[in-house]
Amino acid sequence: MDPSFQAGGKGVQDLQVLWEDGDRALCRRPSQIDQTTVLAVVPVAEHPSPASVDRLAHELALKDELDPTWALRPLKRERERGRTVLVLEDSSGEPLARILGAPLPVAQFLPLAIGIAAALGQVHQRGLIRKQIVTNRKD
Repeated sequence: MDPSFQAGGKGVQDLQVLWEDGDRALCRRPSQIDQTTVLAVVPVAEHPSPASVDRLAHELALKDELDPTWALRPLKRERERGRTVLVLEDSSGEPLARILGAPLPVAQFLPLAIGIAAALGQVHQRGLIRKQIVTNRKD
């Protein structure tokens, strides 16, 4: 991740990187409005691709389709240190990637699986995921 967005970077206070995939990082940081925290989706590259910035715009466009009972809602896009950042509500949860890799006790796994299935059902019910049929043609 670009050092200017890492904890302790210039102008960054209490930044906690929760997850990074090589293209984007999900960070928890203090809100600039009140005493709460927000999540920020930050492009990892110093000069992100137009597709990466467009993805943030697309995610913000879904704001009115998402319900905070089953999704993290985007709040706004802002410019921070010369790049576009997507700000999300913070539910105080943790990324799923942090608990994957080791077997979970059934008492922890079942509520998690039920929540994921319910959220995915809401995503489908609202038409946010559309079935795409791909055909293999030999010309």
